[in-house]
Amino acid sequence: MNWNIREITPDDYETLAQFNSNFDSGKRSKEDWIARFKHWWDNNPAFCDGWIRGYILLYNNLVVGAVASFPTYMLMDGKVIRVFNGTSWRVLNEYRKWSMDLWLRNRDFSDSYISFNTTPADNIIPLIKQFGYIAIPDFGNYISFYILDLRKLLIPYSFILVKVFLPLINKMCLIIQRLHIHLPKTKFITQIINNDDPRIDLLWNKTKDIYNFTNVRNLEYMKWIGKNRKIISIEQDNELIGFSILTEIKSEKYKYQELSMDDLWFNPNFRVEDVLSSIIKFTIQYAKENKISLIKFPHLNGEIANSYKKIGLFQKKHSYNYFIKMPKHSSLDSLSKRFFSMLQGDYGV
Repeated sequence: MNWNIREITPDDYETLAQFNSNFDSGKRSKEDWIARFKHWWDNNPAFCDGWIRGYILLYNNLVVGAVASFPTYMLMDGKVIRVFNGTSWRVLNEYRKWSMDLWLRNRDFSDSYISFNTTPADNIIPLIKQFGYIAIPDFGNYISFYILDLRKLLIPYSFILVKVFLPLINKMCLIIQRLHIHLPKTKFITQIINNDDPRIDLLWNKTKDIYNFTNVRNLEYMKWIGKNRKIISIEQDNELIGFSILTEIKSEKYKYQELSMDDLWFNPNFRVEDVLSSIIKFTIQYAKENKISLIKFPHLNGEIANSYKKIGLFQKKHSYNYFIKMPKHSSLDSLSKRFFSMLQGDYGV
């Protein structure tokens, strides 16, 4: 037999990074992939010795496929647990006949964990549903957004006639958007804070029991997940009452920058509309100063989605493609008081 499957070890980082970089046609460099592996495993506070990083498919001792995973912490019924985040299932075309063997090895390891899959291709979704994954219903089917520069967003779709009128179309869009949005005035202080701000632990310890199933958001986690992201504080009298996590995304194809508000956590004694209003104002100003063309506000749950609607943010249809699989003898419905971050699975991690 010329092919075999084995576990990924730290000695494979270099070879696997080169394989992934070649597979993606250099969208991420070898060095970027090595840094990502170290983030998933070496520097991850949830990683432990018994965790299997993933599996490599070898043909004549050459890497022709791989699948990986990493753990994160969640709080379930007051207990901190590890969950499985699947990532990077890729096999060269000529070796696809062993693709399922590779994936099933990873699945066997994930069976005893709550498992997330957040970046499946459309043709993979029917497959993962067959193995017990369900779409997370909490996010709904819409996303809210704020446009700062419509010209850059329309460039891929514009033709000569439209390009002539782009400045006028952009100006009209911004006026309509401004008239449509009503942000309540608040006395909160909102600013960028470091991911090692000790007040994060104070807030988490005070509020962690709001939900019976949610991502851990203590200081240790924020030091890890907050790397290369912006953490926006909501403060009153120097007390941290909430924070959001912003991810900057660059569209390589269309050459524009966008922001996504991928997580939010706050003391429920404060009105959600006031918290969101403070964050939105700050985020818009930050985006203007940094030449960002679009801000996305995912609907983390129904209450937040309704608040965005009351505030007047525009919305559009959106498929989140976030899937979860519960272990045997458990169900997501039994965890009705839950709250998910967008920084789940391998999305942006």
